[in-house]
Amino acid sequence: MNNFLNEVWAVVLRDLKKRETFLKYFLGIILTASIIFLIGVSFDTFIDFSRYGSSYSRFFSPAIIVYLIAMTGIQIGIELVIDKKGFIKLLLVAPISRYSILFGKILSGFITSLKFYFLIIVIFLLLFNEFNFIKIIWILLFIFFIIILFHSFGLWLSSLFESRETAQNVVGFLSFAILFLSGIFYPIQALPKFIQYLIYINPLTYAVDLFRFITVGEYLFPLALNIIILSIFGIIFMLLGVYQFDRNLRK
Repeated sequence: MNNFLNEVWAVVLRDLKKRETFLKYFLGIILTASIIFLIGVSFDTFIDFSRYGSSYSRFFSPAIIVYLIAMTGIQIGIELVIDKKGFIKLLLVAPISRYSILFGKILSGFITSLKFYFLIIVIFLLLFNEFNFIKIIWILLFIFFIIILFHSFGLWLSSLFESRETAQNVVGFLSFAILFLSGIFYPIQALPKFIQYLIYINPLTYAVDLFRFITVGEYLFPLALNIIILSIFGIIFMLLGVYQFDRNLRK
């Protein structure tokens, strides 16, 4: 058990050292805060959102944070596949478990997400008078789960393609699609029926709705439904991702 934890932590330290620059984190936090407050708060000045919720900013802000966290998860999944002929190949020569690599990548993605988004989430909760320590615990658990889910999704999806460029292009297109088909920018119930059906098969839809419930207490779907559907997607993506990752490494 100690060996496994040491191996996981070695992968985490390698990733954090590779990504850690003050300018990158500073610009990331400023960009995220700008998106949340310039779009969310400014739209409150001319949008009557009373039909769908208390305000547009409370509707939009938690949703875009979930999307950015999900993209972090997908990105580390892609990196794991792209890197299979580089650092990952060197790791596999050493006596280290493949599961140590997977869990190390998940943990590094979780820590990276906290660095980028946790401060913004706290500020967001304080501004809307929604801050309490119980919510913080639920938010930490939620972020960890979303990283696992979308890391597995990115791992599986990018493993389907031999070409690095093809994998990045396909993932980029899907990232764009799930952004606009998840109820982040507009209420689902206000959209045409055929678009709603596409939104219902998007796992990010339920992640966004669950995070809105955790942070501001507003939601569209029942809490149990969100948890069940996300758990199903999580199990499926984890099985597919681990299988495809292991299969690719054996080639």
